[in-house]
Amino acid sequence: MACFAETLTAAEHKRGIRYAYVSTWFGCFADVMLDSTALVIIYFTLLKAGNSLIMFSSALSGLVSTLMLLPASFFVIRFGVKNMVGVSCCLACAGYLIMSLAPLFGSFAPQVVLAGIFVFCLSRPIWSAAWYPVLTDILLPQERAGFLGKMRFSYTAITGTVFYLIGQFMGKEPPVWYLQAAMAATGIFALGRYYCISKIKLSDEKREKTDIKKAFSISVHNAPL
Repeated sequence: MACFAETLTAAEHKRGIRYAYVSTWFGCFADVMLDSTALVIIYFTLLKAGNSLIMFSSALSGLVSTLMLLPASFFVIRFGVKNMVGVSCCLACAGYLIMSLAPLFGSFAPQVVLAGIFVFCLSRPIWSAAWYPVLTDILLPQERAGFLGKMRFSYTAITGTVFYLIGQFMGKEPPVWYLQAAMAATGIFALGRYYCISKIKLSDEKREKTDIKKAFSISVHNAPL
């Protein structure tokens, strides 16, 4: 049975790959800012957050992903890939906007930042669950390794350059508004993921209802998995 990618025209195929690349570039700043830079920690420090809260925030992403990955997969099956990409992008944007507005809450600012991180973390398993079906629909099997390698290289190069420049302009004692602006921009950029995915032609065949208990049992008893 032919995969959906084989049914696309050459123009649709190229368009899908192009928008898939751009979608990762829009969303990569949100992921990297939380996981691989010190900006969130600096922000917490400026807001006089305690060490315990800062440490907990660093573990929140893994905790939420662990708890939400299976439910997120169910939501993608139930409501469709593009709909759930939209939900993921809105959550990501909302999470970073909440973080950027935290100083307005005075002494509760660190807790508001933590709440924003939690909202953003909810978006990640949903995005992961929707992203791979997108790739399945637009990439031929022999294209997947090359696409993922180029995507990861470009993702790293772009974020490395941008965050290096942010650090250079930030200086030794950055004002709070500077980090607020960076976080607000990051949240708005996350919406670009949905715009890009909405432009990709995906399989529109009706998905069969999934037996979650049966699927979970298969996963548990699959030793290689």
